[in-house]
Amino acid sequence: MKKEEGRTNIEEGRTNIEEGSMKKEEGWGDEKKGKKDEKRKGGRKENKERRKKRRKERRKERKERRKERKEGRKERKGGKTKREEGKTKREEGKTKREEGVTKREEGRKDEKRNERRKEEGKTKREEGKTKREEGRTKRKEGRKKRKE
Repeated sequence: MKKEEGRTNIEEGRTNIEEGSMKKEEGWGDEKKGKKDEKRKGGRKENKERRKKRRKERRKERKERRKERKEGRKERKGGKTKREEGKTKREEGKTKREEGVTKREEGRKDEKRNERRKEEGKTKREEGKTKREEGRTKRKEGRKKRKE
């Protein structure tokens, strides 16, 4: 039916665009269009609100799941997280570097280093051996100790 109408219009020398503009001028189909728009707008608003509610619910669920996971971790660890334990100098606001400096000042690292040097005995260097030779002898001594 429409095809036949279309043919007649084309036969009369009008293009589809011209035909459409003519229909608009006549107000053809305005009543139907208005009704459709009203329906659609109402639907869109409702859908939007539904989506909003769903998002909100999902957020809450995610938050709860996160909390549960965190609590589970705490239980497995033994109750306290690192922050709750209080990691000494780092918690006082010092950086890692500053923390190291304080340890050195307290003499922790230096004492250990000095003890090791005393045990090794810097004798070989005094005997006139190079650092490389000294290393070799240390390795040999280590092998002997392991064998014993």
